[in-house]
Amino acid sequence: MHENPILILTQDHEILKEMFRRFEESEPFESKTEIFRQIAHRLKIHQLLEEEIFYPAVSSALEDEELLDESLQEHHVIDVLVEELEDMNPVDESGQKEFAAKFKVLTENVEHHFEEEELRMFPEALDANVHDDTRLCREMMRRREELEGAIR
Repeated sequence: MHENPILILTQDHEILKEMFRRFEESEPFESKTEIFRQIAHRLKIHQLLEEEIFYPAVSSALEDEELLDESLQEHHVIDVLVEELEDMNPVDESGQKEFAAKFKVLTENVEHHFEEEELRMFPEALDANVHDDTRLCREMMRRREELEGAIR
């Protein structure tokens, strides 16, 4: 079991970055849509873990109070993009181009969000010793298990 909530989230970031790379490299388009579904599923779980468990645990430790508000707004933008992509049915070349363009915007937003967390939020959480919180780890892992079955 992980003993570090920041490590759990950072590993999620790495897995998602790899999934985004696989999307870009894959052909045919049907492969891309399957990879997107996997990305959407993992992103939703990751964001809920942050919003429900990690952010509340670190909120009092953050020096930059706006950082948490920005992160939540970034989650909202990511949610909207994912929902729009899920609603698309790109059956022709034009639709596939539109899907790819929107997916690129999603990728850029997610990468920016990860960078903000890794360079700004996680160091402040480390300073507050959140990384030693085994209870938080157990809670995150338990919630991930619940969400795995609930989110499709």
